Amino acid sequence: MIKIKKNYVLKTLNMRSMVVHNNQSIDEWVNYYLKFQDQEQCLVKITNFNKSKLQMTMEKVQGINLADTEIVAKLPREVRRDIGCQIVTLYGRMHKWTVNTRDIFFHKDFNTSNIMYNPETKLIKLIDPDSFQVLQPYSINSVYHGGFIDTLYAIKTWEAL
Repeated sequence: MIKIKKNYVLKTLNMRSMVVHNNQSIDEWVNYYLKFQDQEQCLVKITNFNKSKLQMTMEKVQGINLADTEIVAKLPREVRRDIGCQIVTLYGRMHKWTVNTRDIFFHKDFNTSNIMYNPETKLIKLIDPDSFQVLQPYSINSVYHGGFIDTLYAIKTWEAL
């Protein structure tokens, strides 16, 4: 029997999810994402994007979903602290992207359910790449920060475990 290890995931997007991206072209969105995935090891990698079918092939991320509080609670305190530092650092780097570009490239669903932790590499990965959106300068509002605030609350909760 041959075991095939699946290292990739195929995700089909609906047109509605792409239209939400401020009427930007799909090409523009893909170009932004590919630019930043090359700079950031913590972003899930898109390996192929089929524009006509609105499908993306991306790496399969192994590890612990940080929304699974029972598993996170079993991690050593130092590991939980390191994960929290990585999350805050990633969020800060996302804001740096806004300084280096004309527009704001931002994950609109930044929360623990979209962050995976790989115990082998000891690194986090931000998943759900189609939740990234290009915004016009200064159009970002507190709705986009809500997930981060919830994530900070989760990190604070982990400290009490």
